Amino acid sequence: MTARSLLRFVLGAVVGVVSSKALEINVMVPAGLPVQELPKAVSGVTRGGAGTQPMKLVLKDAQGRLRSEARPAVALLTSAAWSPHDPARDGASEFEVFLGTARLLQGHALAGFVTVGNRYGALLPATEAALVRVVHMGLPVVRLARDGDVGRSPDDWFISAGALSANEAQRVLSSCLLELGVLPPAADPANPTAAETRALREKLVHFQQAFDRASAPLVAALHGVSEAEAVALAL
Repeated sequence: MTARSLLRFVLGAVVGVVSSKALEINVMVPAGLPVQELPKAVSGVTRGGAGTQPMKLVLKDAQGRLRSEARPAVALLTSAAWSPHDPARDGASEFEVFLGTARLLQGHALAGFVTVGNRYGALLPATEAALVRVVHMGLPVVRLARDGDVGRSPDDWFISAGALSANEAQRVLSSCLLELGVLPPAADPANPTAAETRALREKLVHFQQAFDRASAPLVAALHGVSEAEAVALAL
């Protein structure tokens, strides 16, 4: 089965419970979030064919309360230990990403992943490839490392969590989804156009800036610098 047909199958399936302990899905609204300051609506996504379709999601009801349909869902994915030349593990990790994506999109137009990788946040190759596809479906992916030192590259499709813990990263991602909406999905996640790629890169900047601001106090304390200098260190 090709990756495209696998994705179509999983997204079209009736999804049950994932038995792996490596994937945990949380639906959360960060404590203290000023709902009154949120926009009236943001961009969300819904399942469609081999990918997703963009949609407008109204966040608040007539009384100004956050609608239950607007609560973000975030999947926490912990990578298996590195094991080269293990196609069975690679295939299982790819399927787990797509299955997790299908679970996220069941009733949640705002969704994303927080990943905990190995050294510098590295994931299994098949996991990384599947998550890049997920990013092009509109779901932001945040990268953490078990050792706390996250690798960062301007070509990366993932958001660096900086010094944040997994729980903190999930809260920040939930806030970002409510304030910014999801990423702009490509019509064909496997073959995005140049224009779709530019739009995706532009919105990723806003997500990364939010994570840099959230991580700044921790980085400042660690390096003995101001929070403004800590944000500059992250760039």
